[in-house]
Amino acid sequence: MKTTTPVNKNDIIEVLFEDLTHEGAGVAKVDGYPIFVQNALPGEKAKIKVLKANKGYG
Repeated sequence: MKTTTPVNKNDIIEVLFEDLTHEGAGVAKVDGYPIFVQNALPGEKAKIKVLKANKGYG
């Protein structure tokens, strides 16, 4: 059974960053699916391009 993610590679989406990882990457969530982006800060909105969409995170 193949599971699907709410985003796919090369999707361009607008997100709101909610948190930071311990390494300083911004964390946004799309339907509970975490997406990590370098140089993003909590509270920022950004239009991003998904480079990877793994089973558990992007």
